[in-house]
Amino acid sequence: MKKMKFILFTCLMILFNFINYINIKAISPKFKDFDKGIDVSSWQQDIDWKQVKKSGIKFAMIRCGYGKSSNQIDRKFHNNIKQAQNAGIDVGVYHYSYAQSTDDALEEAKSCIKIIKDYKLQYPVAFDIEDPSIEKLDKRIKTDICDTFCTYIQEQGYKTCIYTNPNWLKNHLYYNELFPKFDLWLAHWGVEKPSFPCIMWQYSSKGQIDGINTYVDLNVISNKISNINKVPKE
Repeated sequence: MKKMKFILFTCLMILFNFINYINIKAISPKFKDFDKGIDVSSWQQDIDWKQVKKSGIKFAMIRCGYGKSSNQIDRKFHNNIKQAQNAGIDVGVYHYSYAQSTDDALEEAKSCIKIIKDYKLQYPVAFDIEDPSIEKLDKRIKTDICDTFCTYIQEQGYKTCIYTNPNWLKNHLYYNELFPKFDLWLAHWGVEKPSFPCIMWQYSSKGQIDGINTYVDLNVISNKISNINKVPKE
């Protein structure tokens, strides 16, 4: 009986790992013209960016900060962006928001610019709106928070986009107001294709990449897009 249980457990683990491998490593053939990227923060600890480059990663979205103080810098940001660019990886950044009002959003945008001003970016400055403290706010306020942050970033000469998921797009934001005014970076895992038109698709949170000792988010963007335009509809 113990032997049978062990065999069953082993088979289940093999099946689980195989499914996980398919979800993490494989991209549907329809995305063969897409570049593969990651997004990282201090949660990924120390990263060997040369190994990341060798693994086929073309771009990285790097967390620069959070909140509305320029002192709230991701502790790995400066190392990550310098080493990623030295390794030949194109970079963008994202700011994790805790804004409770448009005034907060404007302060966050100003803080973000102070943190990134000395770096040349190839990808957008993304506004990451997902924190539970924001979720409870009125839909009107949340939409205006996104608009305020992204408008200021654009006025400083940067490309920008909003990072969020289908639930937020359907229930927490006025979609038709924010898009197409701003671009969308969509987090939608475990599906064959993204559910909304987007410039960038985060398709997994369980990526395994050489040079990174933790799970990492995986993204794709069309390698035919030179100026961060909309991903063509299929």
